[in-house]
Amino acid sequence: MDILDGLKSRREQRYNELRAVVDRVDATGNPWSQVDERSFTELETELKQIDSRIDDITKAEAHRSTLESNPGYMEYHRLNGGSARNGGNGSGGRLVFPTMAEYRVLGEGTGAGGGFLVPDQTARQVYDFLKSRSVVLEAGPVGIEMISDVTALAKVASGTSVGMYNESQLLTASDPVFGQTTLTARKAGAFTLASREVLEDSSPSVREVLARDHLNQLALYLDSQFLGIAGNGTPPNMRGIYNFTGATTTNLAVAVTLDHIADALERLEIANAGAKLHIFMSPRDWANLRTAKDTQTRYQLSPDPTQDARRQLFGTPVSVSSQIPTNLGATTNESWILVVDMNQIAIGRRREIELSYSEHFAYQNDQIAVRTTGRFDIQPINVAGTQIIGQTRP
Repeated sequence: MDILDGLKSRREQRYNELRAVVDRVDATGNPWSQVDERSFTELETELKQIDSRIDDITKAEAHRSTLESNPGYMEYHRLNGGSARNGGNGSGGRLVFPTMAEYRVLGEGTGAGGGFLVPDQTARQVYDFLKSRSVVLEAGPVGIEMISDVTALAKVASGTSVGMYNESQLLTASDPVFGQTTLTARKAGAFTLASREVLEDSSPSVREVLARDHLNQLALYLDSQFLGIAGNGTPPNMRGIYNFTGATTTNLAVAVTLDHIADALERLEIANAGAKLHIFMSPRDWANLRTAKDTQTRYQLSPDPTQDARRQLFGTPVSVSSQIPTNLGATTNESWILVVDMNQIAIGRRREIELSYSEHFAYQNDQIAVRTTGRFDIQPINVAGTQIIGQTRP
């Protein structure tokens, strides 16, 4: 049995154990005990880790198969003794970026610039890597593949009228009112120069270290645009969620409580915008909620302090982002929280993330240039699906 089969077998076993916990509690009709909660959380966490591991290995094997099916790649390995590159079968499921030599035989050249672009299979893998590190992309907004730099997204501004009718009564015609949201691709990018000696002599490869760093930093920066800190709407910036025109803002000027979150969720439900709820907040505001205690000084979110509180409030997932500031307002200690319906938020992507290398940009200095770019935009499909809790304080 190989590693992948073993993981799948363990996943099935853990799922059955988790199902048994749920069935046992349902059968008794009693509230969940701390032991049941702990067992469920531990099994759920392990299942997510196993799923992530299976996904990584599957993608790595698919990428390896794509490379090995390319004649140029096979010729490269023949000339170099058939040695495995970037870990081969021993990659352990980690994200694999092609080596510079593999870019030469596989990549699409960029002419006199001398760049080598990521192959299609790896481009998708690169985007998945980026997505897993962006709290907004990971939350599952409506994804739009943009066919040009400006893409119009049709939406219903007001719906069709519905009524009750007697038998054979003539139905009254009504038409929905259509609106339009325009996505405009905005480019985010990073650029680095590294000496050839560092690239040749480093272990692990600086090329892969730089690629990972570029994607990590790009994910953080995109979150700052999507959430609205840097995304102020002034080109070339996007207009992030916090700056959506027409979004409802409720200012507190106090520390956030669970009641404030519940009120925001209620407002979304009243607006019929609650199909895919998600909450974004700063680490400080999450810490305030996580340490909230009842009248007997017990933690409200996790009565057992040996267990971390679930990133969930009233059944709604919570994402914590360092890209949400805590130094705003006249008091310089204010932040804000976003409570949104992700089905009402569209993120457009003009093309795959481009991770490219050039040996000629700094040819005289014997340096390799590394460049990462991506083109995105974010727009509300229905701004009623966004609630902003403003002026949260320590």
